[in-house]
Amino acid sequence: MKKRQQGMALLVVLLIISLMTIIAVSVNERWQRSYQRSSALHYLRKAKWYAFSGEALVKEILLQDYLDSEENINLSQTWATEGRVYPLEDAHLEMVVFDEQACFNINAINQNITSESNENNQNSYIEQVLLHLLINIDVEEYEAKQIVAAIQDWIDEDDTPSELGAEDNYYLSIDPPYLTANRPLKNISELRAIRGITAEIYQKLRPYVCALPEKKLSVNINTIRKFQAPFLQALLLNQVSEMDVIELINSRPRKGWQSVSDFIELDEIKVLDTILSELSSGGVIDVRSHYFRLITRITIDDFHYMVTSLLKIKNETIDVIERQYGLGKFNTDDS
Repeated sequence: MKKRQQGMALLVVLLIISLMTIIAVSVNERWQRSYQRSSALHYLRKAKWYAFSGEALVKEILLQDYLDSEENINLSQTWATEGRVYPLEDAHLEMVVFDEQACFNINAINQNITSESNENNQNSYIEQVLLHLLINIDVEEYEAKQIVAAIQDWIDEDDTPSELGAEDNYYLSIDPPYLTANRPLKNISELRAIRGITAEIYQKLRPYVCALPEKKLSVNINTIRKFQAPFLQALLLNQVSEMDVIELINSRPRKGWQSVSDFIELDEIKVLDTILSELSSGGVIDVRSHYFRLITRITIDDFHYMVTSLLKIKNETIDVIERQYGLGKFNTDDS
């Protein structure tokens, strides 16, 4: 009887020890999760303030460059310096600035860039630029035409599909169904929702396109980089070979062309009679820029954070149009 009681007592003790161990482990896990959350919030808050500080610094640099040379924005200026790194006391801050007018503004696809009497022809030119760009990234021509039409239908305000386009009837038939936006793109990633734009096509197209908050195509020829040669070639409707376009970029003056006329008068350009009027009077090309994209990456210990800011210069001030967190490609590829 006595041994039985001792055995029961031992079982009770073991049970109590087991319960205490379980409780201790549970408390420790909760404490660890709480600590990790608090630590992450602390790093997040600190990283945001570092990002805002970097943003303020870049705004000052951009504004100074703009005031020093309002009529010419080019890659020799301070804002275009690559590999800008700021080692802080407890963090590592990296920033890179892109000219958002060195790309094709998707929201300009339905643009009327001249008088109403020439509306169809002018819009036809904008369509052809995107069509040639898609062809330059190895999209089959008929498929490229479908994509251009689908983008136009996605952005326009009506529900009537064009001949090769797609409106609500198509998107409601897929799984999961959704409606067309019938408005300009807010973010370039919205392209993935448009018929025909696969992940592969999107990745190829991404370095050459953007979605600005206006319906006008205005490209700064002074800030197009060598890896963007297919885009400049498309602006010239592929009437100049890619190798000649690369040579054109390589021979660009260090401080860029001082005016659109300087570019138009180049031997390679002035022979392009069919599009010369578009380039010279259509407002498609420029040597100035008003939109810039800043990507800031902050590293604190093992914590990484990225902020993408869209900046706009207007009336000698710079406004932050939008911010995105954890998005964007950090490094340029100027190979």
